[in-house]
Amino acid sequence: MKDFILAALPWIVLGVTVVLVIAFVAKRLRKDRPPVESRGENSEEEKEEEEENYMAYGMCYGMCFGTAIGSALMSTLGTNALTYGICLGMLAGLVIGLNIKKQ
Repeated sequence: MKDFILAALPWIVLGVTVVLVIAFVAKRLRKDRPPVESRGENSEEEKEEEEENYMAYGMCYGMCFGTAIGSALMSTLGTNALTYGICLGMLAGLVIGLNIKKQ
């Protein structure tokens, strides 16, 4: 069972990461595209500020917590626990950081 989890975990992380990146890029493209009525016009309207969030902070904290958890589990799961801890910590931090908006 341990071997199956260690073999499947990178693919699961890769799949979740691809889904998050596609959703983030699609949201960004929808936001940047002007409305249908004003696509041909050169009128200068106020640009909306870019949505600010805590993505970078979340990834940093997630990597730190993932390293700590991976180090704690290294004695039972081996050296791969550190690698998976860092990856999953950064992924969790990215998701949490994207969902918290700056005020």
